Amino acid sequence: MSGGGLILPLRTNQGDVLTLDANKDLQWLLPGDPGTIGTFFVFNEIPVGAVNGINLSFRTANKFLTGKLQVYLSGAQLTGLGSEKNFVEHVDLQGFTIIIGTSPQSVKEPPRQNELLTVAYIRDI
Repeated sequence: MSGGGLILPLRTNQGDVLTLDANKDLQWLLPGDPGTIGTFFVFNEIPVGAVNGINLSFRTANKFLTGKLQVYLSGAQLTGLGSEKNFVEHVDLQGFTIIIGTSPQSVKEPPRQNELLTVAYIRDI
């Protein structure tokens, strides 16, 4: 969860916990094995890094599991797998780099200031 602040937990009848913090990050805590915290799903997080038409590298607020990062640019999900991938995960650095490409599905330029960049991922806890 980025930032910090007021956290509002909501418990479902299956034992799941949804939390919403003051920064509007939604996290879903699933019950884990006895003695574990569970798995967090993070949605709609704005990554750390300048969105300025130049920068291509960004960081998440939390560590994430390999292959479980989703990146969205102006609402469109970028591809992180295969030959047409639009970003590369850096799990050890808790971030990712957007790849500029020339194919029709590629990102053509770094995210500009008026574009919304968000991420969703499963936290590594």
